[in-house]
Amino acid sequence: LLYYADNTSETLNVNYQTDFSNVAEYRIGGTNLIYTPNTLLRNYQNILDEVLPALNSVEYKSEAIRKVLDVSKDVSLT
Repeated sequence: LLYYADNTSETLNVNYQTDFSNVAEYRIGGTNLIYTPNTLLRNYQNILDEVLPALNSVEYKSEAIRKVLDVSKDVSLT
């Protein structure tokens, strides 16, 4: 989605081109413009290995979670 200075916008497709130095590169559909998101391509497995066990131990459908989130008992936790 492109926003212009005159407050108009336009939606264009992006097509994956290549990875360049850990940065994904896309070509904006129908143009010669290149889009490079401000995100580096990285392997986050080490973070997942550390965080996931702790998250898996959380009992999400519990009174403690309801209290922290201030969710009443008549609301379903899905």
